[in-house]
Amino acid sequence: MPWKEDELVKIFHSTIDAFAFLQDIGICHRDIKPANLFLLDDGDVKVIDFGESKEYLLDEDNNPATMATIRGTPQYLSPILWKAHVLTPGTKHVEHNIFKSDVFSTGLVLFQLAALKDVNGFNQKTQYNDGEKLIKEGLAWLSKRYSNKIIEPLKHLLIFDEEKRPSFIELAKILFGDSYVPKIEKINDKKSHSKNSSNSNMKKKEKSDDEKKEMFKQYVDRQKLKFNMNKISFWFEYGGNMITKYYIGKEDSKWKLIGKYTNNEFPSHYVILYIDEQIGYFLLGGIDSNNTFQFKSGEIRRKASFNIERSFMAALNIGNIIIAIGGYEYTDKTQLSSIEVYDIEKDKWSLNVFEDLKVARSQAAALLYNNNTVFVFGGYNKAFGTLNSIEKIGLNDKKTELLDLKLPIPLRRFASLKISETRIMIMGGITRLCKESDHVYCLDYEKKTFIKFTSLPKGGILEHEIILDEIGNVHLFFENNYGTSPPIHHTYSYLDFN
Repeated sequence: MPWKEDELVKIFHSTIDAFAFLQDIGICHRDIKPANLFLLDDGDVKVIDFGESKEYLLDEDNNPATMATIRGTPQYLSPILWKAHVLTPGTKHVEHNIFKSDVFSTGLVLFQLAALKDVNGFNQKTQYNDGEKLIKEGLAWLSKRYSNKIIEPLKHLLIFDEEKRPSFIELAKILFGDSYVPKIEKINDKKSHSKNSSNSNMKKKEKSDDEKKEMFKQYVDRQKLKFNMNKISFWFEYGGNMITKYYIGKEDSKWKLIGKYTNNEFPSHYVILYIDEQIGYFLLGGIDSNNTFQFKSGEIRRKASFNIERSFMAALNIGNIIIAIGGYEYTDKTQLSSIEVYDIEKDKWSLNVFEDLKVARSQAAALLYNNNTVFVFGGYNKAFGTLNSIEKIGLNDKKTELLDLKLPIPLRRFASLKISETRIMIMGGITRLCKESDHVYCLDYEKKTFIKFTSLPKGGILEHEIILDEIGNVHLFFENNYGTSPPIHHTYSYLDFN
């Protein structure tokens, strides 16, 4: 039985409104098909399965940047993606606007719903199918059953030329008026509003930003700490060539596409290490790679290779020296216990400078505790699984020692940060059974005890650089889509200025 028009109108509006909201908060679905839209009893639509979703980047004109990867179900791909995926098998890079591709996919699903007919060929231009002609004929047939309330949205959704096709927000403004804003409530804003309105007394006591800056500066000096306090962060696409930038502290900041590595693709699961403003960043190793790259002044420079291919290592720098600890050897599929040392000035990796780790481990976290001590926390070992052990590396005697002290829970792919002369913060990561952790533990090494802090805003993999701002907020970047999308930014504070 055909749908009643008012039923279809509600479904159309609910669907477009949902995707406009997702676009507004920066998420693209990338696998829109009937199986991923649930119809509720009241006629509203619930969108499910964000397994292929991706946050968008901005280009230099602040428009959603074109993306390289192809995702989705062939029958519901946009024309540009279908052509690349089907007519050129093996293609994984194609220039397209991810939101406008989703718009076309939505049009196909909604046409199929309204017409109760298949949409095979609608996204194709071949000797067998002319998609534009099939769409035109399909809409003409459908207009005998429904009014422009149904036909007009479909016309906009199914524009074959991507450049002429509107985004979801543009389409919503056509349907609902220029004053349209996504109506779905943002939960965090609601929580923030209720908290602020109910704590007016606390508000009066809050210190100004200038006071907080001065207090944090005094705290850093007193505790002899060194933090990465950059206002920007960079991300290099796993297995791709995109280079993006994120501005810390800007409202509604987005990752911005600033260039591409034209010589090749970056490896997957490299380790990124920031040195300083003069030296820039190093990208170390990666799956099926023993490469070293330096990113400085907007240029990618290939440097000396590791002696042993390794990925998922712990890495830190001490002056002009980089220490790569353990890791995973992809060819033999084994964890490593060796430690390599890189001299930045000489551009040379050396083995056997340090004694091997007592436990071979990948996915660990490492931290410089004092002038003579590096700690290596947790990680993964094939025989033992996710680890809770801690090793100490002596910088003077080059010896390693397995400590009796243990992490509160086994952890891998997490972050560590020294926050006082004797205290270290352990954040996020993955525990056993691949469960994401949002826990924050503080190790007081002098007392050999752990304290549990307030949980993170979310759990998950924390392997990107950690940045602190001028008032001590910790800026964390959680891995997203196995590293093929820019990491997700969250802010965490462990300081109470009152």
